Amino acid sequence: MRRNGSGGLPSRGMPMPSINSGNAIRLLATAGCALIFSCASTKNVAKETVHPTGDWELIHFEKSGVARQIAVSTLTVEEEKKGEYSVTGFSGVNDFGGKFTANGTAVSPAANFISTKMMGPKAAMEFENEYLAFLTSAESWKTFAEEGTEVLEIASKDSTARFRKMTLEGTSWKINAINTGNALVSVESDAMLSFTDNGEVNGNTGINIINFPYTVDNKSHSIKFSQGQITMMAGSPEEMETEKLFLDNLVNVKNYSLTGKTLTLYSEDGAALLSFTKQDLL
Repeated sequence: MRRNGSGGLPSRGMPMPSINSGNAIRLLATAGCALIFSCASTKNVAKETVHPTGDWELIHFEKSGVARQIAVSTLTVEEEKKGEYSVTGFSGVNDFGGKFTANGTAVSPAANFISTKMMGPKAAMEFENEYLAFLTSAESWKTFAEEGTEVLEIASKDSTARFRKMTLEGTSWKINAINTGNALVSVESDAMLSFTDNGEVNGNTGINIINFPYTVDNKSHSIKFSQGQITMMAGSPEEMETEKLFLDNLVNVKNYSLTGKTLTLYSEDGAALLSFTKQDLL
């Protein structure tokens, strides 16, 4: 580069545009606003997707902008083929089932949802009727992450329901029924299972403490318990018989289902082997 006689930069070339102080301030202000807006618009934004399959627990229900008191309710969504879903669950008193057809976030429920016909407390029945009417009039759904939790949101013209993804990890269950050979039979026992998030299940058989490794696929509802540790305490003949049935059934478990506060474990051929009631963690 050739220098001029004064030793400075060349005096010839592209002229620099002039910017008065007012323009400079406006440009800086505009740039600052753009930067601030960009930062604010990307902070804590939940990424919306449409992956509704799985087990979900109702956590919020509102109609016309007013939150409703909710009963324990669950929803299981399974894709039967592209764009067609089975929707089953527990609505506070009864089990229900139906179909959704979906195209992206838009859904169209089948008109003929079915439900069991149990009676319950008046408040629970009123909620159930409103909740099922909402599901059969749903128009859209979406899933997103909120504070590290997967959320399913379903909306109709005037109502919105939010569900939290249910998994076995971090839950505890007390036995309420055991298959004695032909069907589930109610039992009175302190046997229970607690599922950790590191692949171990802790609990007891009503007599002895157990610790077994387990693997679970929350999407396919498959589960397997591996050989683990058990103490060797003795109990009454009735307690020992219940323990034997409990352990014999546990090693044959291949699948599970979650309905309301009930966990049911199944054999490979679909026979119900063990049923548990969810225990609230303190």
